[in-house]
Amino acid sequence: MRSGPVIVGIDGDAGARDAFAVGQRLAELLDASMAVITVSGAAPDALRWTAEQQHASVLVLGATRRRSLARTLRGTARRLLIQAPCPVAVAPGGFADRPAAPLRDIGVGFELTPEGAEALAVAHRLAARSGGSLRAIGVALPPSPLALDDLRDREPYLEDERRIVRAGLERALAELPEGVPATADARVGDPAVELISASRELDLLVCGSRGRGPLRAVLLGSVTERLIRSAACPVVIAPRPAGQPRRRRRTMPSAVLPPPRG
Repeated sequence: MRSGPVIVGIDGDAGARDAFAVGQRLAELLDASMAVITVSGAAPDALRWTAEQQHASVLVLGATRRRSLARTLRGTARRLLIQAPCPVAVAPGGFADRPAAPLRDIGVGFELTPEGAEALAVAHRLAARSGGSLRAIGVALPPSPLALDDLRDREPYLEDERRIVRAGLERALAELPEGVPATADARVGDPAVELISASRELDLLVCGSRGRGPLRAVLLGSVTERLIRSAACPVVIAPRPAGQPRRRRRTMPSAVLPPPRG
């Protein structure tokens, strides 16, 4: 992570207080200064330009539901999150009203991709700075009922999937520098739902900017909104790894994952 200031982008919405609180917590963690930028209109371009010029360590936004930043997160999230030169943190609603506490329990949504490796590296650095712990969360998609000859075979299949995911997580964690307590959390299910569930036990959740496996859906369309809107802790989107080419935009099905029931 770069050594510049933590930049907080606000637009006067209620989420500005939450973004400010997350910015303060991250600035303390990184021993960095904090700058507050009021934006409107072309918010992604203004925030990205400011982050580049000031060599920002983190860019913080509030998960607002109206006005410019709300529309930014819903309409052009990929343009800001993928092209930002630094990690982008999104504050959950109501964060400013919580008791002040250090960010010590750091989670990361991980998969075996360059983006996943970058997210793991960012999460590890944050956990090392905080003197806390790291939880690597891997999610495999559940099988379609049509893929099983007998629904009674479902649980052995799920356990095999969890075992494969856990092995990948443990290999990745073994390659990290020592000094940070780390655990592997292997799951099967809807990636957004599983990450949201894990966020209730974390102080901070890191994800990659894009991916190729199940966690790819975290930053595609409605699933992005689900994670940003419903995560209990701040969500940090790691930037694209250095040297990774930008991919052309491709048309994706609108329903990448089914919505949760209820």
